Parts: sequence; structure tokens; C-alpha cells
Amino acid sequence: MAQTNGLYVCGSSGNNFVITNVLAQDNYDNGIRLDGSASSTISYSTALYNGENGIGFNGTPNLLIDHDLTYDNYGQGIGGGTGTAAANVIIQNSISHSNGPGGGI
Repeated sequence: MAQTNGLYVCGSSGNNFVITNVLAQDNYDNGIRLDGSASSTISYSTALYNGENGIGFNGTPNLLIDHDLTYDNYGQGIGGGTGTAAANVIIQNSISHSNGPGGGI
């Protein structure tokens, strides 16, 4: 059964999260959504066939996206905030293809 976000994590500026080995598929909005954490990692996860971004983030100034796969999402494969909300985002060893407007990242 589809839900709004497959996995939604919302913290405060002092929280650090590690999200790993998640399969997020067929959700109305983002497959994986991370908001408001100081320093976090999303790794070894797959997001596909979601209504918005495969992986979405905002207010997460230090984020590592590593060994992730996003494809066939209606929005971007990986998409998030700008400016200080995304000051130090590192995307490495990841593949994003066949996504909607905005493309892969």
C-alpha cells in the first residue's frame, strides 16, 4: 500500500541519522525524506517509482549519500534544499537515472 513518504525522518539540528538498506517504492511523495538533521548518512538504499523524489532532503547541512540507486521517480532521483540547508552534501558511488523533471540530481 502506498503512503505519502516511504521513510520520513525529521529531526532537530543536533540529531544525526544513519539510514541504510532501505527499499522505498511506489509512494505518493518521496521514497526517502530526511529533514532537519545536523549530519546524516543515507547509504545502500534504493528508491524507485515514487511520486516525487527518490531521495529528498531539506535543512540537512551535512549529508552523505553513498551507494544509493534511484530511478523511475516522477521528480528528481536525488533532490533537496539549497544554500545553507544543503551546504555540505556529498553524493558518491550512487546511480540515478530515468527520473522525471530535473533529472537525476
